[in-house]
Amino acid sequence: MTVSMTASKNALQDGPREVTMSDRFVVRQERDALVSWKLGVIGAAAAAIFAASIGVSVWLPGPTPAARAPGRGAEAAPSSAPATIGTLEQRLILAAPRGLETKRRQRDELDRWGWVDRDAGLARIPVERAMDLVADEAGAAP
Repeated sequence: MTVSMTASKNALQDGPREVTMSDRFVVRQERDALVSWKLGVIGAAAAAIFAASIGVSVWLPGPTPAARAPGRGAEAAPSSAPATIGTLEQRLILAAPRGLETKRRQRDELDRWGWVDRDAGLARIPVERAMDLVADEAGAAP
């Protein structure tokens, strides 16, 4: 039996090739079958790892606040963290004394008259007055 085949790699160089096969040469294809016990072992291992990770994620944070209620032997949680750790501010900026002082100084700066550069004739005016002047220039009522 003679079969004409074209080699895909060297088709341009070698051209078509003739392949001779004898009748004793039998082409067999392996059966497509899944090994179910291997899939079962892999699935069981994945389920065990998943269950263990869920268990660790529930156990790791500790008991819930309801379980820490007084009378159950657990200590009560502190009311709040310290205000500062070193020089790092741990509270909201506008609630901390330093933040309130900064906000007050900035507001005073916006509401103050003064000279920025007296020689150049550059003055600072309160922000409310500046907005009124800009509105008047645009023709709008203050």
